[in-house]
Amino acid sequence: MSKNGRQWWSGWLPATKSDLNGIKETLDKIMATQAEIVAQLKDVSQGLKDTQAAVTSLQTEVGKVGTETDSLIKQVADLKAIIDAGGTITQELQDAVADVATQAAAVKSGITNVATAVQAVDDKVPDAPTT
Repeated sequence: MSKNGRQWWSGWLPATKSDLNGIKETLDKIMATQAEIVAQLKDVSQGLKDTQAAVTSLQTEVGKVGTETDSLIKQVADLKAIIDAGGTITQELQDAVADVATQAAAVKSGITNVATAVQAVDDKVPDAPTT
């Protein structure tokens, strides 16, 4: 020990023990905060992976419905062509064909809107890297 109750080497240190303890406490808080952020980012990442899987599944289903709708629209057009070539039909049949054609076009438009919305969401989530 030296004068004034201090160790001889204490004058060589730039910080006191109290200063070092304060720095350690701050560092512990920073590290804890970083660990919390890592955990939150892992949760967000998993949520994005789940969302990507749902978007991919939805895209597949929308594609199937689109294909089926295209087929139905073609069948309606074929039926209309057969009716037009055959001459006289009842107004009721003509109205029914027109209604089906209108509904098929509305479904097709709805599918296009859904596909556009799904693609917009998909574009926000980067694709998983391929290995």
